[in-house]
Amino acid sequence: MLRPEVPVRRPDPRLPADPRAAVLPAADLPAAARPPRRSARRAQGGRAVAGLAALAVACAEGPKPGAPLADSGDPAPRGNSPPAAPEVRILPLRPTAGQPLVIDLLRPLSDPDGDRASLEVGWTVDGAPAPEAGADGVPAGRTARGEVWAAALRATDGRHASAEVLAVAVIENEAPTCTVALVPESPRADDALRAEVDAQDGDGDPLGLRFAWARDGAPAAHDGPELPAGALRRGERWSVEVSPSDGLDAGPPCGAAVTVANSPPWIRSLAIAPAEPTVDDELMAHIVAEDADGDPLELSFTWTVDGAVQPEDGPALPAGRARKGQWVGLSAVADDGAEPSRPLQAAEVPVANSLPAFSGVRIIPEHPGPADALLCVAEGWADADGDPAGQRLSWTVNGDPGPSDPALDLGPYALSGGEEVVCEVIPDDGDGLGSPVSARVTLGVTP
Repeated sequence: MLRPEVPVRRPDPRLPADPRAAVLPAADLPAAARPPRRSARRAQGGRAVAGLAALAVACAEGPKPGAPLADSGDPAPRGNSPPAAPEVRILPLRPTAGQPLVIDLLRPLSDPDGDRASLEVGWTVDGAPAPEAGADGVPAGRTARGEVWAAALRATDGRHASAEVLAVAVIENEAPTCTVALVPESPRADDALRAEVDAQDGDGDPLGLRFAWARDGAPAAHDGPELPAGALRRGERWSVEVSPSDGLDAGPPCGAAVTVANSPPWIRSLAIAPAEPTVDDELMAHIVAEDADGDPLELSFTWTVDGAVQPEDGPALPAGRARKGQWVGLSAVADDGAEPSRPLQAAEVPVANSLPAFSGVRIIPEHPGPADALLCVAEGWADADGDPAGQRLSWTVNGDPGPSDPALDLGPYALSGGEEVVCEVIPDDGDGLGSPVSARVTLGVTP
């Protein structure tokens, strides 16, 4: 869970200014850190009982861990001197929640009589006895932020104890930590760039994150975890620094950087025109290609006819390269000089039938009489596909439909002259009909 950063709070002013290695007389310790004082009884053999914990420096057997220290109350036997007060500190110097605490002797225990000395220790947390702590220290996982842990310590030779000293440790806030990765790892100009952050806080505090982006080392006017698509340019070096905060402390920043890679071009669309070509048509490539970096593009084409690659590599395929019924294919690649695009295949097109044509038609004789026999002759057959000539013929006599044969006998029509006769011929190659051609004559008057 993330939240905005808040001002950092300072430690409790009642505590020592530098709590990392505080060793104080009991009277100078904050009240919350003073361990309770109770009288102690001594058993035979110098064994500490009733609230003392012994850390054996010279093989002394210790009592129950965690009990507060108390004075023995026994008068010192004549001639015996107590050990020197211990010089200690609590480690780590700046503990955070969950860390174990241990007593660190700054110098060996000493006794003026040369007696073996051991260390007795009692722990409190916020002024209350801490039974979970003992001569070995405070176990891991027992401390929480803001607690004041105090260890009351004295050296003993089994008969007399030294003056008591107090070591204090304040459990500090644990600053958050983070790692960040930029995704994608090799961005291109048309990509959005996202900072994926893994932030952790040992105290479980909600965290706020601050993002600082830089382009080629200069601060960039972007905040937040993502750069939008279109912000990047090929060759730029983008970096981000993320600063986590738990509201009390700012953790060390984490960062990552990437270089914007070349964006390969891509072909948006490719088509062959015309979509229904004939053998007489030149075929053209209609292509739309783009490059996110704005690089100039070189286009190459591959034409095929029924799957056979043609020698042309430009945007045009000459007329006559493919015949009726064959299929024409096309693929294209765009190159920006750094890398090519993926090839794109256009939809294949079939070569359609070419319509046939007659150049003209004539009626023989040119000046017929009303009882003559006529013949309609079509001339100048043309078919680009080489199809054989065919035709559909029709006569019209004085506006009335006539036969479909090339020959027409006017005798049965009982004409008197002046009537119009028309012959129309439509070219037919078996796959399509061409444009009709016609001829007409006016019958002469019989003398």
